[in-house]
Amino acid sequence: MLEIRGLGLMIGIELRQAVPELTRIAAEDYGLLINVTRGKVIRLLPPLVLNAAEVEQIVQGLLASLDSALYKSLERSA
Repeated sequence: MLEIRGLGLMIGIELRQAVPELTRIAAEDYGLLINVTRGKVIRLLPPLVLNAAEVEQIVQGLLASLDSALYKSLERSA
């Protein structure tokens, strides 16, 4: 990660490199709808009303999605 920025619950996470399958993996495997802009900036816009358990679910799903997508990306380049 290069930078995390945001205002309120609108958060942008800039990655060092593009992760092509991230949005698909996040949606299909973890039930997260995320938006990637400029190829490598994850944009999160969660609901304004959420509890601690939902925040934890989003964070864990995002981390797992990144792990899976990066692993698949490395497999392809090897």
